[in-house]
Amino acid sequence: MIGVGRQGPRGLWTGKTRPLGLLLLIAALSGPLAGAGESPSPTPDPAEATGGGPQWNVVTALGMVSVQGNSRSTNLSLTSHVSAKWAVTELELKLRAIRVETSQRKISADFTDPTQPVLNLERDRGLTTEEYGVRTQLNRTVSRRLGWFVSGSWEQNRPAGLSSRAAVGGGLSLLLIDGGESKPKDSLRFEAGFDGTREVPVTGESKSYFGTRMAMKFGRALTATTDFHGSLEVLENLNDTEDLRVNAETAVSTSINNHLALKVSYTLNYDRQPQVKVFPNPQGDLGPDVVFTFDEVDTVFSTSLVMKW
Repeated sequence: MIGVGRQGPRGLWTGKTRPLGLLLLIAALSGPLAGAGESPSPTPDPAEATGGGPQWNVVTALGMVSVQGNSRSTNLSLTSHVSAKWAVTELELKLRAIRVETSQRKISADFTDPTQPVLNLERDRGLTTEEYGVRTQLNRTVSRRLGWFVSGSWEQNRPAGLSSRAAVGGGLSLLLIDGGESKPKDSLRFEAGFDGTREVPVTGESKSYFGTRMAMKFGRALTATTDFHGSLEVLENLNDTEDLRVNAETAVSTSINNHLALKVSYTLNYDRQPQVKVFPNPQGDLGPDVVFTFDEVDTVFSTSLVMKW
């Protein structure tokens, strides 16, 4: 089991009041950062006002390695980001899937009858990695830098002991850096909010809790064809503040043309209280159960082909 770390300082700035203070801080900073002479809210686009269609953007990254022959293995990674954008509203849908299937050949010989030995050939197939996730978020701009959002997400990672985790929530967003028309890919956005989560492990009891979510998304144009971007997300369970998760991703992509690019990414997922698997002792009176704790950290390094349209 995971040991309990030191508690933070007591007082007004506790685990349950910290997120509210951050939301108020975002609202307070939005005025000075908005710039002099900025209107309270963006001017609606005529297309949005009259019910016109949004601007669509689809970015899909596909990575695959297939090995056949004496050994067999299939590695597949897929991420997709679909967005529909109006003047002050944006709807996002993010999908991800990672699947690694291996097949190991077992060769043995049976000499039970020495005069007629038998060659045994078997294949042991199994999934070593299977992770799926979907997230949708509705963003609404209040001013050039301040906005609000509502979101919903679902994920599954059975090799890590997680059957499903679903969450719904919302909060405020603050655009700290905006490259504008001259540097449209340079940006830094901060998000803070609350969410409700339902977590179902592969084995054991499910749990529901109310928590906080803080996230940072950034992007930077390194050259005319190369971009650096990433995200950092921190989620805390308010019922148990020692239950903390951190998701981080960094990526570099280089455009081949207007519709194709090559991408290298690194993802890190940290769970301070990972899932556990309990093996009950059939003779409970004679000894304790056996408990296996999954790893706290999962990392993924991938290269993929990105398709944009």
